[in-house]
Amino acid sequence: MSVVILAMHGRLAQAGPDEMISGMKENFSPSRPPVLVQYEVVYRLLGLRLVRVARAQATGAEGEWSSEGRKSAAFFVEASLDTLERPGEEARKHVAIHDRMVVALSNPDLETYIFVRRARQWFNPLVGQSRVVDHVKVYDMRSGELHYLFEDYVSGATNTALDGTADMARQGREVAILMKLMSQVYRSGTQEISFANSPAIYADMDGTARRFRARTSFERSPVALKGKKPRVLRVELRTEKDGGRRPGRLVIWVMSLTDVSLALGDERLCAEARVAKDWCVVPLAFDYDLAVGSLYGSLTDVRVMDELPRTR
Repeated sequence: MSVVILAMHGRLAQAGPDEMISGMKENFSPSRPPVLVQYEVVYRLLGLRLVRVARAQATGAEGEWSSEGRKSAAFFVEASLDTLERPGEEARKHVAIHDRMVVALSNPDLETYIFVRRARQWFNPLVGQSRVVDHVKVYDMRSGELHYLFEDYVSGATNTALDGTADMARQGREVAILMKLMSQVYRSGTQEISFANSPAIYADMDGTARRFRARTSFERSPVALKGKKPRVLRVELRTEKDGGRRPGRLVIWVMSLTDVSLALGDERLCAEARVAKDWCVVPLAFDYDLAVGSLYGSLTDVRVMDELPRTR
């Protein structure tokens, strides 16, 4: 595998993508036990659940982040999405995905320190050409400015320019916007946000910083907790119209960590919820649009762990 070369703070740092993720985990020392959430992911078309395709999980923990000789209060998140084939079968499946994401954020302000996304995907359609995706994206804001790197291990191409860098940099300093928006609306119990009055939320989509708007509403959860479907906050994110570019859409259904822990009656989870920040919410389900169909994830487990899980 080729070497990632990322210019940061006037010097060169070198690391392979998997080593970079491992190094980020080694630089983080949790002060509270991590909370793990796990999901079953199915492929849906026209609203129909067609096939169970993957498992997804995420862990979040508060602690201390060490970088370049400095230590800072941080919130560390690691997430993954894995299709269900056995190791070594990826190239023979119609679709195989093994994606990783890690991000270190300031605590409590949620400003991004560094974000790494590792994508490994295989597509073998019945009609058309096979395609392999194997790349890493790095967003480094430890200097206060955004340093971006995209390295493609299939083509060997490297890119350090991202359209809309200024917008992404501002968003990196304002990750808390969406978290605090969801928390504020959820705790109000009645307040709702429309696309018209939503703050702008930027995300990298197809190599460009795209602007999303949010719409919220309250409804019954699509996922049952202990046999009951509680009232939850539905948050829909859509890209603004942008010429002929592919539209983006993500829907998540969330509850506060406190309400989830009470609904489950999990004493250890309740203890963590009592000291958690107000913006700590748990997605019970998500629906992410693809070019054709969508990936729908539903919560299967949420619990407190003794340590951060190992990366596959």
